[in-house]
Amino acid sequence: MIGVAQKVFSFLVVLGIIVLAFAHSLHLLLRPTSEYSYDQPSFTDDSNNPWNLVSTYQFISSNGTVEKSTLIETPDDSTNLFTMFSTSVL
Repeated sequence: MIGVAQKVFSFLVVLGIIVLAFAHSLHLLLRPTSEYSYDQPSFTDDSNNPWNLVSTYQFISSNGTVEKSTLIETPDDSTNLFTMFSTSVL
């Protein structure tokens, strides 16, 4: 019984190391490189900026023309889960 427990424990340790390695690499690749705030919109050329990842909606009138005004969804902590290492493990 102890031999089985040791094998299971070592497997779980190796699995945990692999998960942490993937989470760390994805965090490094997908984190935003520019400063941002959830309160103030900042549209930059950073593709991982939460303001660049949210959905935008345009108004379409009844005759089919697209209006110039748009609605922009406000980003939150779950917009880009790779901004912090603790959420990239999820």
